[in-house]
Amino acid sequence: VYHHRLIINKENFQSFMLQILRSISTSPSAEQIIQFENELSTATLPTIDVWIGKDDMLPYQISIMHTTGSTSMFMLRNYNNPVTIDVPLNTTPFSEILRVLTPSQ
Repeated sequence: VYHHRLIINKENFQSFMLQILRSISTSPSAEQIIQFENELSTATLPTIDVWIGKDDMLPYQISIMHTTGSTSMFMLRNYNNPVTIDVPLNTTPFSEILRVLTPSQ
């Protein structure tokens, strides 16, 4: 397998998050952008490791080292097998979650 370590570029991450915010609501205010930039400048982002199969180039394991010291591990398998996904009840749309996390001034 190939092993890759991903380091998140803060500037690209910031641009990506602002694009998401703009796509779900009105553009963030200048004050909100400055606040986000300030918080991101002092943040430590997680480290992500990915293991990819040499023959099929599919990801088989993803590990996320959180800034708290904990690690989340995802094992991926059974590619190309049918799956059934049951829609959960009482869900919250992602746009609502972002709206709570980024309240307008």
